[in-house]
Amino acid sequence: MKKSSLFATTLVITITLGCSKLGGNYLDETYFPLGENYEWVYERMNHLTDEDGEYTDFDTVRIKVASIEDSSGWTVFKLEDTAFVDVGEEVMIGDNRVLVFGGVDTIPLVPPEDFKLKESVTGYGVGYRGDTLMLSHYVGGGYVLMVYSSERLKGVGVIRQEGEFRSPPYYEGYIDWLLYFVKGEDTVYKCPESR
Repeated sequence: MKKSSLFATTLVITITLGCSKLGGNYLDETYFPLGENYEWVYERMNHLTDEDGEYTDFDTVRIKVASIEDSSGWTVFKLEDTAFVDVGEEVMIGDNRVLVFGGVDTIPLVPPEDFKLKESVTGYGVGYRGDTLMLSHYVGGGYVLMVYSSERLKGVGVIRQEGEFRSPPYYEGYIDWLLYFVKGEDTVYKCPESR
């Protein structure tokens, strides 16, 4: 009886510690904090330029973790409402790395200062400005240019992201600025009054 009780206690502790890794503890100390009931709310500026003129409007958008699943060695965080430009709407994390830009490469959850993507990967960038992780991706050729970029803070995630499409005279783009980041009932980050 003591052996089965010890086994049951060990099993419960193991399951509890294993689950705490799933979106808690260690991810909260990275540039990719994710977990159940995590939500980011952004102010979005949309901008459009075409042959008829320029249009700008503002909206509020949110990104929320809808579900967490394990799949073939990856933890998959499915997002709802919209997506992060650098990791998409299904964030895949495995072996302390995250899949970026539609699966082009993986980067460490906290990249070292001198981190470089694979040499075969062109049009992508990873770097730092102070304590902010900067990720970017551009695709261009001829008259067409698409650019996606994000700025991430440790423990907060994306504080700014943008996407744009240019094909003169046409331009369409948006910029998201983080208003606040919430974990369950707790507001973890609130945007300073001035950006």
